[in-house]
Amino acid sequence: MVKTDLSGNTIQSVLTGGFGAEQICEAWDGTVWSVGQATGPDGRQRHDAGILRHYSFETGLLHSFLPQSTVEAPVRSETAWFSPFGSYVRCGKDKVSVYLNFTNEYVEVNTSSFELKRWKLDEAVVRQREASGLAVTEDGRVYASFGASGIRGAEQVRGLYQIKAVSGNPIAERLPVAGTITPVERGKLSPPGTFTMLWGADGNQLVVWRMGNNDSFLSWVNVIHSEGTD
Repeated sequence: MVKTDLSGNTIQSVLTGGFGAEQICEAWDGTVWSVGQATGPDGRQRHDAGILRHYSFETGLLHSFLPQSTVEAPVRSETAWFSPFGSYVRCGKDKVSVYLNFTNEYVEVNTSSFELKRWKLDEAVVRQREASGLAVTEDGRVYASFGASGIRGAEQVRGLYQIKAVSGNPIAERLPVAGTITPVERGKLSPPGTFTMLWGADGNQLVVWRMGNNDSFLSWVNVIHSEGTD
């Protein structure tokens, strides 16, 4: 992995060996977290190797979490497997947040104790299993966007949700953000201003894609919280 300046010049780099990083975020202390996949010298996947890793540009690998065998699932297959594509990792002030696409899970790592917790995402509100974005605000709130579902018989919608994960409850809630849940009709463009996907967070604001007249554009928005989402 390589860190560059705004001109593209390399500032720092770290070797990851057989680990291929797919998603990367930089923590407040300058270390880097990544979701990826490890292979051995023979090119085969290492099912015992962690898919979530923590690196220092100065000293290399610091921590490894989630052996691949624990995040595999029979997605569009009769046998369990894993790919990091479609998963997300985001660095917050005191935690690292991960969305695991294959198992439809939310994961948090405390960056002080390095304790890891896992939750299944609630499918009562939304059946979409493929996220299109993940963000952690400065005050620690977690959001994810979900695109149109490929599940047969399910309503085709996209929207923004706050993820509420509580210790002791194995299920993390997905709370819809008002004004962002919209149906998707094949072959039709959504009206201008419609939320399309989450790009990231900037402080306590979210950066989102919204539909324009002929294209989409980025907007910085504040989420107004109700009593049930605080």
